[in-house]
Amino acid sequence: MTRWEKIPLWCALAIIWLGTCLLAAGLLDTIIALTAGSHIGGTPANACDLPNFCMNGESSVPMAWVSSATIAWTVADDAVTLLTLLAALILGTDVIRRISRAQAFAGATLARMGTVAGLLLAGGVLTYVLNKASHAHIVQDTDAFQGATYTDGVTIAAGPGLLPLALVFAGILSLAFWAAFRQGARMREELDYVV
Repeated sequence: MTRWEKIPLWCALAIIWLGTCLLAAGLLDTIIALTAGSHIGGTPANACDLPNFCMNGESSVPMAWVSSATIAWTVADDAVTLLTLLAALILGTDVIRRISRAQAFAGATLARMGTVAGLLLAGGVLTYVLNKASHAHIVQDTDAFQGATYTDGVTIAAGPGLLPLALVFAGILSLAFWAAFRQGARMREELDYVV
């Protein structure tokens, strides 16, 4: 790989790092707010920190409306998402580094690609399950809050987040790349025996 070919590769990786770090910072702040009672900057936590809790434009709702089960499921969901993203990012960066050093078909690179794919798939499925449970609890708490606050009987709800599905999709895509690189390694090995 020439130096000019590496530039777009590393620029794309830098953008992925930036986006993932921003997302990770948001997840970490939510985890801290829900477990410690205040955000990293010291702002007190409120129910609007939960995804899709404040659907009617509320800016602050007391945490008294949030059950301990909702907090536990949301923290578990965010923690697994955070760990999956960071582990895949670190291992994936090593794969890109190996590819840029012309080791795309080396056994260590292929093993690391398979690890990243499996990690994204497993983390995505686990995050999906946790997200569904968290969302179910958030809906119960939101319905209770809206029923007590708004007397018209109409409640607003949103569906669960799409990040778990994005992780599963990234895992499937990584698995496809891993399979293609494994086939390329086999073809390269066969070609080496022919020559």
